[in-house]
Amino acid sequence: MKKTVERANAFLKEHSGKTKGRYRPRYHACVPVGWANDPNGLIFFGGKAHLFCQYNPYHPYWESMHWGHFVTTDLIRWEFLPVALAPDQNYDCGGGCFSGTALEHEGKLVLMYTGVDGEVQQQCLAFSGDGVAFEKAAENPVIPASMLPEGCSGRDFRDPKVFERQGIFYCITGVKDGEWGNLLLFRSFDLLEWSFVGRLLSPKEDDIIIDGVCECPDYFEADGKELLLFCAMNYPEREGRFQNVHSSLYMTGHLDLFSGRFEPETCGELDGGFDFYAPQTMRLPDGRRVLIAWKQMWGRTIPTAVDGWAGSFTLPRELHIIDGALFQTPVKEVEGHRCGEVFYHDIPLCNECRQLAGIEGTVLELDAVFSLGSAKRAGVVLFQGETHETLVFYDAEAGRVVFDRSQSGADQRGSENESNVRVLPLSLENGTISFRIFLDVSSAEVFLNGGRGVMTGNIYADEGDRGISFFAEDGDATLLSVKKYDLNLI
Repeated sequence: MKKTVERANAFLKEHSGKTKGRYRPRYHACVPVGWANDPNGLIFFGGKAHLFCQYNPYHPYWESMHWGHFVTTDLIRWEFLPVALAPDQNYDCGGGCFSGTALEHEGKLVLMYTGVDGEVQQQCLAFSGDGVAFEKAAENPVIPASMLPEGCSGRDFRDPKVFERQGIFYCITGVKDGEWGNLLLFRSFDLLEWSFVGRLLSPKEDDIIIDGVCECPDYFEADGKELLLFCAMNYPEREGRFQNVHSSLYMTGHLDLFSGRFEPETCGELDGGFDFYAPQTMRLPDGRRVLIAWKQMWGRTIPTAVDGWAGSFTLPRELHIIDGALFQTPVKEVEGHRCGEVFYHDIPLCNECRQLAGIEGTVLELDAVFSLGSAKRAGVVLFQGETHETLVFYDAEAGRVVFDRSQSGADQRGSENESNVRVLPLSLENGTISFRIFLDVSSAEVFLNGGRGVMTGNIYADEGDRGISFFAEDGDATLLSVKKYDLNLI
């Protein structure tokens, strides 16, 4: 049976609300039924922020991609709209409508996506006047695989990032370029006719050897710096970073729009946790640059699949460059949902684990600052119950934060060497470490030292695993301050 938008929306109407809700998040974007992965087409249009995503409405696993569609007015409470794109044309029905981006042009919302027909991936357009119903361009595919430079694979040519500079349109795509992953730049004056410009990366020269495809590129400016984001399949672990099977990277540098070359200055990993992939950004009307990623990872068991859904998205993050370093902080809008504050300060900890009255739960914000003292480890126990716990702590001897979900609940096995522990090298600041943690039923997002580092992980604990404790081991530490906020989402 042909996959159409009408069929997908009829299925949604019939099956939404029938999935189990035991792990469903409260303030993270999450599809009502089926499978979701990469965020797509992030844009502020028509007075709302739009988040599209890779979507299979029919099953809780990846298959024949559609585009799902969320909107929000406050970046916290999300509404799921009718499906935007379905694989209903000869250039996308053989695999689906893969990832892409959006821009506003002449009052219309323009989506650029990858159409997949069997072994061929090509770039396509769709237009909307109201931001809800889309019509695909008659000229599709507008960047065919035949336009690829020699050595690049038409079966791995995807995820267009489209943007405009001084009346000229540009598109960055991921590709397999010979034996390595790379990014390509194309140029157009009307969005319909495109020409190849050049390769962004020189893998060996840039020391970015990617044994797979570069995916999900994004390019933008923040605080006067140019940033390039992309995902690297099979990226090797380095000095405690890039521990997932695939990694999300950022570079600062400069993109030459005439040659297509991106000259990198710095390179890093966006998130040191378990569940973060395919990040994409949008610019808000007030100038903030906001990022959202898929809160999941490829090659993993997904406990929610038996409940009829799979895949959610991170809390939106504001991006800033401070003294040359990338900082990520939760969007300020979340503070408007705070209620039920509980506050403590100067709590001594010496080889002990302490609970504090009024601090527990699984839908909340927790801000904790530790002074390490002589302790070798100090941190927080989350989702604590009779048999389960999740640990986030600072390891003073190793100089790193550890996120340990090995005893957290439902099994999450993956194809990495280690699926249940992540580490993030980080220095103390004046002998202290701060954890700003957001819990939402089945996940924890941990912002460290004001956003200098972030670690994200899904946690599938039992319903009664609501405890939170604070601990120090092998010495003493002080919990300088801790605030807990419930989040009002009505």
